[in-house]
Amino acid sequence: MLYNMSEFLTLMKENAQIGDIPLPVKDEELIKRFDLSALREFSVRYPYVRQAIVTSDDMIINNRTLNNSCVYVIPEKFYHGTSILWVIRLTQNGFGSEANMYMPNIVLGSADMVLESVADIKLAASLGSMMTHAPTHEFQKPNHLIIYNGWTNGSFTVELALKHDLSLSTIPEGAFTHLLQLATLDMEEYLYGKMKRKNNINTPAGDISLNLDEWSNAASEKRELLSRWDEDAYLDFASINYY
Repeated sequence: MLYNMSEFLTLMKENAQIGDIPLPVKDEELIKRFDLSALREFSVRYPYVRQAIVTSDDMIINNRTLNNSCVYVIPEKFYHGTSILWVIRLTQNGFGSEANMYMPNIVLGSADMVLESVADIKLAASLGSMMTHAPTHEFQKPNHLIIYNGWTNGSFTVELALKHDLSLSTIPEGAFTHLLQLATLDMEEYLYGKMKRKNNINTPAGDISLNLDEWSNAASEKRELLSRWDEDAYLDFASINYY
């Protein structure tokens, strides 16, 4: 981890040139704003990716007779301390006992026995055709996963897009420059809304004149930055470690 949250907040203030100015808001409020705004916006575009495993033990609803779907709860141990933004992809790992494909034996004998074997082969072919339907999924927040055309007793690997942790431990080192740029603009936007009617701040050492005009465009600059990211950075999740 390149920075902890306290160090990162100091960098944000230095970037905004307010490192030595007493602010009308506490650091805790700035960190809360960062968590709810800048960190979430960053995570939506560059999420923390982690794999989870769901099995029949995690199933809560079986709708196979209705629409060939089952509803699973993604175990909290795979996203503890953060939240799931969406599911990137789902891979079927194995098959349970209910889904074992019936493979007939080739029978040599009477015509009736041969015809029976042919019927069994056609049945197996029909089951094989059903097996070729790849499972699809639908994610419902906060942690429900609907799997269509999956195996009832199967196991699935689920690739999760998660919000980054506030500790910043999940941020790749090469991504901090980008996050700092967004976080600084977001803080300037926030503080400008709080302080735009103030011309100066009273301190024991005297009044400090504020030049808040520099922050008046922070909101539009943040939108432009996010728009550029949206154009450039919808990632190939096979190589999610973009930075």
